[in-house]
Amino acid sequence: SDASLFPAGITAADVMDPNRLLAAAIAGQDITKTVVLQVDSKDQGGILNIPFVKQNADVVDVSAIFWIETVQNPDGTEFMQLQYTQTVILDFAGIRWPHISIATMVKQ
Repeated sequence: SDASLFPAGITAADVMDPNRLLAAAIAGQDITKTVVLQVDSKDQGGILNIPFVKQNADVVDVSAIFWIETVQNPDGTEFMQLQYTQTVILDFAGIRWPHISIATMVKQ
């Protein structure tokens, strides 16, 4: 079964669409404000790699979306959290491999 292939709480559907985990993290939250920041190395800027990385796993593309969210608790108090999804395309000797990172972080 697929269950033995993934960490507890992660499904095959989550692997196919990691952003499902971001949506699950905010389910039921009252998000009152969101600031969205998007970056993509194709649009502007570029990528610099150290020689070791370039030789072994060259980064050829980076894109990310950051959501800075204000969340209201039922008692009216608020807190801030950051969610992001980032995709780094690595080139291993001509094979392009996506490295995807996602997270939800709550400001303490």
